[in-house]
Amino acid sequence: LLHPGKTIDHNGSKLTYPDIDFIYWVGGNPLVHHQDTNTNVKAWRKPRTVVVNEIYWTPTAKMADIVMPVTSSYERDDITMTGDYSNMHIAPMKQAVEPVGESKDDYVIFSDICKIYGKDVFNAYTENGKKAKDFIKEYYNSALKQTQSFGEAFAIPMPSFEEFWAKNEPITFEPTAESLEWTRFSEFIEDPILNALGTDSGLIEIYSEAIKNYNYDDCK
Repeated sequence: LLHPGKTIDHNGSKLTYPDIDFIYWVGGNPLVHHQDTNTNVKAWRKPRTVVVNEIYWTPTAKMADIVMPVTSSYERDDITMTGDYSNMHIAPMKQAVEPVGESKDDYVIFSDICKIYGKDVFNAYTENGKKAKDFIKEYYNSALKQTQSFGEAFAIPMPSFEEFWAKNEPITFEPTAESLEWTRFSEFIEDPILNALGTDSGLIEIYSEAIKNYNYDDCK
């Protein structure tokens, strides 16, 4: 934001900062994520327009020219995974109260913006007018289809979406005998050639020749 046109080294190539004139921020509070708040404030004052979707009056919202009031999880339908890192449960999140004031969920806000740009843009974004609930059902059915393709060894009992939504209870994915024996990088351990890692050498790297060849003063 503060140095448009400046060229820096980035992963062995050159990167030139663009001149950012417009920011649309959703789902975060970046103004408090930088160690130097004063510099961050200075940077956020540079664009001509800043738009923020926000539930709360955060520091980032206070820096915006336009704040779109969004719904909380209590004011919209959704679906979620629970269980910390295990993600052992999938649960419906049913709307508990009507949206307060002028708040709308993010999908509705962006759909309304797309309408301004015309029918083609609106249909492209919404996949021809789908509602948020349509996507929730689509995501669930996609997971259901995957579980049905795993075979008996990894079969996970999941009801239809209609039953899942009506019952309003989380589904628990119990670990199978095979999953309890899972080892990270097991495919790589079994065959490091066919199942190479994403490094330049395909192996676990403590020292990188690729980074060395960048010839950076601080990466020798």
